[in-house]
Amino acid sequence: MLKNKMARQYLLLEKRGASLEELEKVTLGGLRRAVFDGDVETGSVMSGQVAGMLHEIRPLRQIFEELYAGGKAVLEATGQQWR
Repeated sequence: MLKNKMARQYLLLEKRGASLEELEKVTLGGLRRAVFDGDVETGSVMSGQVAGMLHEIRPLRQIFEELYAGGKAVLEATGQQWR
């Protein structure tokens, strides 16, 4: 679960012993808000296990340049060429 406003509110209510109905009010329509409305603060943002592996935010260009350089190095080390 991403730590957005909705998640923090849900956890707070849960700690206070809120009923299932109270908890459902917080999450009702959350996926729609996140996916269709782009509301990542009060929406239910789906993420997988990979979310725990993210430690920094980098520009996409930098990521692609590193991937390209790594791939090129492997090809050169094995005597292959980029096609």
